[in-house]
Amino acid sequence: MTFERKKTYNEQIAATYHEGALPPVFGFDLEDPSFGPFAETYFSDGVTRFVSVAAYTAARLALVSDDVSLYERVMAGMNREALTMVILSAYEETGETAVISRVMTDGYLALFREDSELGGKLMSTRNRVLICTGEDVLFGIGDVGKLADSAGSLRIDPDDFEGENVLGAVLTDVRKRLWLDYIERSERFLSRVLNDDDMLKWCRSYSFVVENPAYPEMETALNVFLRDAHRSGLSSTDFARVLAEAEIDEESIWRGSPGWLRHMSYDALLACMAFQFRARHSMGTLMDSSIGKGALLPYFAELRYRLLRETFLR
Repeated sequence: MTFERKKTYNEQIAATYHEGALPPVFGFDLEDPSFGPFAETYFSDGVTRFVSVAAYTAARLALVSDDVSLYERVMAGMNREALTMVILSAYEETGETAVISRVMTDGYLALFREDSELGGKLMSTRNRVLICTGEDVLFGIGDVGKLADSAGSLRIDPDDFEGENVLGAVLTDVRKRLWLDYIERSERFLSRVLNDDDMLKWCRSYSFVVENPAYPEMETALNVFLRDAHRSGLSSTDFARVLAEAEIDEESIWRGSPGWLRHMSYDALLACMAFQFRARHSMGTLMDSSIGKGALLPYFAELRYRLLRETFLR
């Protein structure tokens, strides 16, 4: 695969889902409408509303340096060039990116937790390497030409980057935290069903062809569970191709033994989960087997294990 500099993130994700496989690297630039720090995304940190992640970062950096005057100027409104200078100054003073990365991470988490659909776009990149293209030495990787060797193969080792790729690193960390949030919410729901006789009975007797008994609390929780799966990109993965290539049969998917899951590739793990959400089965099968019989729970537990053990890229 060759790196296509001119494609936006959204174009890449759409094209690769259509082709049936995700590339090893997702690239986006500072102008990206979804992930660019200067994009007018408008979000709140719970107290103050910010026009962009860059504005949030500059404001917080001003507070870190106890510069109230600068903070007030940022909040009054600064153009892109001025915001860039504030952030670059923090980098040039120390030569380190730790403070900037920490502040930007907080900003993106606030943004994506407020706008879960936008956060879902980031989650749908799964475990692929994220890079900010362009020659920006702080946010980006520097010279894009350094990415490919003479044979056109991608090199994704950060040691090959001339820039710091702060934006790519920050979004990678944010993506991991969003996945953890999603997994923990899902585990709580699935465990609650298995430990509540009324909820379990409702799931096990669920019918897709006749009207089910009214159970507003369960229906609300289920709708949130299904919505989250859709927004994360989990239920729309190219599971059929992945399962065929890995030679995984349906019986193994429903059994889902922990030892078997532990040795599975990351894409195959997600494909088995997507199969339970989207395969040739009705909603009744999802309710009875995946939720009511606990078939999905071990998969979420394995995902959480990999994230916490920092084996997300394996």
